[in-house]
Amino acid sequence: MKILRAVILVLFPAMLFGAPGVKIKNDTFNFGKVLQNTTLTHAYWIKSTGNDTLRITEVVPGCGCTQMPLLDSTLAPGDSTRLDIIFTTRSFIGNVNKRPYVMTNASADKVGMSIYAEVLVDPETGLPLVLRPARLDVSQF
Repeated sequence: MKILRAVILVLFPAMLFGAPGVKIKNDTFNFGKVLQNTTLTHAYWIKSTGNDTLRITEVVPGCGCTQMPLLDSTLAPGDSTRLDIIFTTRSFIGNVNKRPYVMTNASADKVGMSIYAEVLVDPETGLPLVLRPARLDVSQF
């Protein structure tokens, strides 16, 4: 009986007064094959799923190559806001994975996203092709 009372005392105020909740739909995005020194953008949607106001307290892009401008940091229950991810490939080569995240008043946990890209060297800006050996002996043919 004591356990039931404790559960009611913990859960009832949350149900009565409400609690914020957060959901990011499709939290993973793959840009596919892209060239170096390219700026890429993708929009994520953050939705307030609880029955109290959601506050986005911190936006962490993860590194200097990623920016995340936020349109609105306070969401009423049921509202959504767009969060753009702007990723600059710079001189990366190969598979790149970035994991930006946001912090909210819904919990102490990070709400993360993932972006992927396979960065290819731009043939116009790449180093010149060097053939080795410098001479080729074709006298036998």
